[in-house]
Amino acid sequence: MRIGENIYKRKDGRWEARTAVGRKKSGKLAYLSFYGRTCREAKKKKLDYETQNPRPVFSRETGENPTFRLLCALWFAEGEKHWKHSTCIRYQNCLRHWLLPALGSWRLGSITQKRLEAIWNVWAEKASASQLNMIQAIFSGISKYAKKAGFIEVSMSNFCAARSPKEISILTEAESGQFVGTLSDTLRREFSPNQYGMAAGFLLARYTGLRIGELCAVRKSDFQLDNQIMFVSHTLQRLPVKKELLFSQAPAKGLERDKLPGQSAATTKKTAEKKKTALFLTVPKNAKARPVPLHPALLPFLSFWLAQLQDDDFLLSGNKYPVEVRTCSNRFKQFLKRCGLRDTHFHILRHTFATECVESGMDLKVLSEILGHSSIQITASRYIHLSMRYKKQQIGFLSFPGYSPSNKPSGNAKTA
Repeated sequence: MRIGENIYKRKDGRWEARTAVGRKKSGKLAYLSFYGRTCREAKKKKLDYETQNPRPVFSRETGENPTFRLLCALWFAEGEKHWKHSTCIRYQNCLRHWLLPALGSWRLGSITQKRLEAIWNVWAEKASASQLNMIQAIFSGISKYAKKAGFIEVSMSNFCAARSPKEISILTEAESGQFVGTLSDTLRREFSPNQYGMAAGFLLARYTGLRIGELCAVRKSDFQLDNQIMFVSHTLQRLPVKKELLFSQAPAKGLERDKLPGQSAATTKKTAEKKKTALFLTVPKNAKARPVPLHPALLPFLSFWLAQLQDDDFLLSGNKYPVEVRTCSNRFKQFLKRCGLRDTHFHILRHTFATECVESGMDLKVLSEILGHSSIQITASRYIHLSMRYKKQQIGFLSFPGYSPSNKPSGNAKTA
């Protein structure tokens, strides 16, 4: 017998795996048996059945002790009703690569703090900081779901501390000046749809803190230049068209897949069948559309460029075909090279914008809403990188009895 798994080797040489399916009239548990020539075969049949036929409620009184995989199935089925498609994909990948291989066959009753810590130490050597944070977030959700069902006592969310993410640098004052200056010169001297749209987009991201997917999804109709604002209502992502879900085969809901001009529904469907991925326009991160104020210096460039476009044209491309995130990132790196700046990622513009806003005296709540963060804590802890010049300036505001800049001690003052 495999301890804790209810799997036996029969006298006839076959393996039998049993799972509880209810109770008999006598009150005893009723079991469904699965047979195989090997332990692995019987176990797989049992796990497949439990995954396809999950029961929504666990109870210690019934003596049920389901696997971690089954608990994940129930949690995922509950969450995918309101998660975005991209969130489902990220959770699936994390479960498939990390959690299920290590814990999938474990019975919940056998999960202990010590075991979890041992597994976490292994993951900490292999996974990146973002992957560890994702693992911990999923554990937290599963733990809350399990406790709500009244099954487990061990907390699966507090057994580990996520790695601190790497320090993200921002553009220095000189780099920022070089970047903005080159963009402004490009917009004043050149009028090529390829050059102008991308340059206007980079300048817009520098002074609004847009994410790269949000920038790629910006259309002419998102602007209200008379009111000096724009609306961030979509983000562009390339996602799997058909993903073999771990626990459910239900199609994703709430998606708005881009349909290219001139394509019929049949053509779009035929293309989707051939391709593994497609472009999706979805709501921004945190599922919130937001208005963003525009810097007055941006208005002349935007007014000129938007006058050339139709309402449903995208800002970067100047037509109805969006520029993909990967293409935008590559063009950004090419522009950095043209400016003579160090190679870095697009997200540095968002961090630079946030830091400059704080150093200019902007209220944190206002900045958090402009960036589209769910809380001020995220803005303060991750996106602000104050310079030493600013820190020195702030320390100079402190009062010091008897001190003024005019009575600094001279270098040749005599000491007693």
